[in-house]
Amino acid sequence: MSDFDQEWTEHITPKVPFHYRIKTTDMMIMSRGCAWTADLLDPQGVVVGMVENDGNGGADDFHFTNGYQRAKFKEAVLASYGHEDAEAASWYMQEIEEAEEANEQAL
Repeated sequence: MSDFDQEWTEHITPKVPFHYRIKTTDMMIMSRGCAWTADLLDPQGVVVGMVENDGNGGADDFHFTNGYQRAKFKEAVLASYGHEDAEAASWYMQEIEEAEEANEQAL
């Protein structure tokens, strides 16, 4: 693993358990990246919003079902990362989803 990969992995890995997850719902290859949408699931597996990326190299956008869910997510990110870095949490959730899919395919 390169130094950059190691630093990136450390950056997106929460310092304490982070139990939110995503479930990708749609994906399309674009000229400068991959556009996608995903359901945002709380620790109990309830859909509390949506995460999307428009495939142009920009940050992920979070949309919540209500302000309470937004506040709970921000609280969880702050507790897990020590700062409000929803982008790091999004990358982490993508890594978790990909690992779970790989494990399912291996079975």
